[in-house]
Amino acid sequence: MTSEANADIDARARERLRSDEAAMTGSRRKSSLPLSGAWREFWRHPSPWFIGTTLVGALVARLVVGDWRLTDAIVPVIMVASFPFAEWIIHVFVLHWKPRRIGTVTIDSLVARKHREHHADRATCRWCSSPGPH
Repeated sequence: MTSEANADIDARARERLRSDEAAMTGSRRKSSLPLSGAWREFWRHPSPWFIGTTLVGALVARLVVGDWRLTDAIVPVIMVASFPFAEWIIHVFVLHWKPRRIGTVTIDSLVARKHREHHADRATCRWCSSPGPH
């Protein structure tokens, strides 16, 4: 991909992000999304279904095996509590990595470039973690 094409993708991604942020926080926002609406939107996507199915499968397997310990309750709680922070760190520091120059070399990860493409055109999501609409 040429640097001209990358610049175009970056510009479109920045404009899309600016537009999305304005819609969420700007004067165009008519009302806030209630928690029930956020919950419905969350379950419209395939990722929660994949994760939920895996969780139910693991729980059933654990019930079949038996021999419960205190750690069987503590570990999932720690994982659920830490997930939003891990997700945020990955999103900010990996997916939104800005290209950096070290001397004559530009460091720009493929994952960050694909994520910028995703922000520029959300309908094209070849690098999303799960199939389906995003």
